[in-house]
Amino acid sequence: MPVGRGEPREFLSLPKQQSPAEEEVEVRTTIQQIVLEHRRRYWSRRVTAELPQCGMIVTRRVSLARITRYPTDRWMEQMARNAIDEESCHLHQLRYLLHDRDTKFCASCRAMLGTGNVKCLALPPRSPNLNALAERWVRSVKQECLFRLILFGEGSLQRALTEFLDHYHAERNHQGKGNVLLFPSRDTPQAGRGSAVQCRQRLGGLLNYYSRAA
Repeated sequence: MPVGRGEPREFLSLPKQQSPAEEEVEVRTTIQQIVLEHRRRYWSRRVTAELPQCGMIVTRRVSLARITRYPTDRWMEQMARNAIDEESCHLHQLRYLLHDRDTKFCASCRAMLGTGNVKCLALPPRSPNLNALAERWVRSVKQECLFRLILFGEGSLQRALTEFLDHYHAERNHQGKGNVLLFPSRDTPQAGRGSAVQCRQRLGGLLNYYSRAA
């Protein structure tokens, strides 16, 4: 049966009439999206142009500072001082530090890093792709380690992160680096084909590393 004029179906198919206020909000949202996209492209070109192809970008080495429940400005300043210290070598010979707009990266922390010739680059909001390596490591440590443990205090968290870092650096294959180990242990024997496969465990079997016995 054909639908007559004024039927509900015809009414539902009519375009929705927007009020002037709704149109203004939509235009503002579109402009904000365009400006944000241009900022992301600008920062992407700037980061690519300024960052040298060395340091953590290439090696993927992750350094663990300290753990605290209350990262105050004074604590962050001390962590920055430790990072540029020659003994720690966390930021030794590195020129740039990418960070988000978290308030923990206070002015005193950035100033302390500046004394070690480290330039801080604050990334634009909602742009995790500009610091993809750090974001990917956070996802890895959560999914592969922290989400599967029940932690009891800072000591338990420190031990879990330390074990994961050792596994991440010396025992975990990385697809972005050609499925090789980042920093293989010198104590690992070089075995040939046909030998038995042995398993090395960390954190009670949560992290496993398989290699051929010597």
